[in-house]
Amino acid sequence: MTDIEHASKVSRQRGFSLVELLAVVTITAILATAGVAMFRRYIVGSRGAEATSFLEGLRAAENRYMSENHTYLNVSTSNGGTAWYPVLNPTTQRARWVNTGHADWANWQQLGLPLDKTVMFSYLVNAGAPGVAIPPLQMKNGPVFGVPQLEWYVAQAKGDTDGNGVFALYATTSLSNEIYSENDGD
Repeated sequence: MTDIEHASKVSRQRGFSLVELLAVVTITAILATAGVAMFRRYIVGSRGAEATSFLEGLRAAENRYMSENHTYLNVSTSNGGTAWYPVLNPTTQRARWVNTGHADWANWQQLGLPLDKTVMFSYLVNAGAPGVAIPPLQMKNGPVFGVPQLEWYVAQAKGDTDGNGVFALYATTSLSNEIYSENDGD
């Protein structure tokens, strides 16, 4: 073997070619981009957990109120029952739960939710007597309820979890054990 052949063979064994290195960098960049996008989607989607958890707490509080008072509490009474609490128009900024300046604060206090924290979502809770129509949900594709023959409540959550102006909406009712959602990843 000549010196030139030996030198050529040694240089090939030492490292990667430029093409191999560029391929590795490209593949790594693609995987990193996909990973960041999936992680962001997961984080945004997980923000809806506040709403579902809170709606479950509202359900328990309304059932407790019903067992003590034989009626559900109509919490959201101001502005025709459409004034979201704690803020009227939720944004990506968290809001303090305690909002004594809101017209429905006394009703929320009466419901007895043990909260003193910040929330990303705003909430509505409407209730009524048998024969009183349930107001339409804020959802475009949510369920439509007829006129119930029992006492009822509907609890809703609304939040802009990623700042794109599209609200994630959640709802539950005494008529079903389901939590309905719309735009829950937005």
